[in-house]
Amino acid sequence: MLTPQDLRHFQKRLESERDAIAARMALRSRDSQETVREESGVGDSGDQATRLDDLDIEADEEAVEFLIAGGDMVIVAHHLNVADATYDAIRAAVISGRLPRARLDEAVAALQALRAA
Repeated sequence: MLTPQDLRHFQKRLESERDAIAARMALRSRDSQETVREESGVGDSGDQATRLDDLDIEADEEAVEFLIAGGDMVIVAHHLNVADATYDAIRAAVISGRLPRARLDEAVAALQALRAA
């Protein structure tokens, strides 16, 4: 039978493994981005890092504005931190009432209608 001490040990081990996997994924992503940059001759690492920081700040607000203005779908690709920030901003806008929940329901209905067609 597992004891609470065993569970704490497993939890620490899982957290350690999770952090190691996240670090490897980040390294692979960075390596892939650098390879594409090198092969295409577009941008450099410093510029990319700056642009990603800017995306975190801008993409979330732009997504909220897009939905308020009648957009039906926000697509975020390649960067999980941008997707997380965008989700958080949309959720906060709904909770605050800035983006009415009914507006999101309309967007979902429009997308479902397209899927059914």
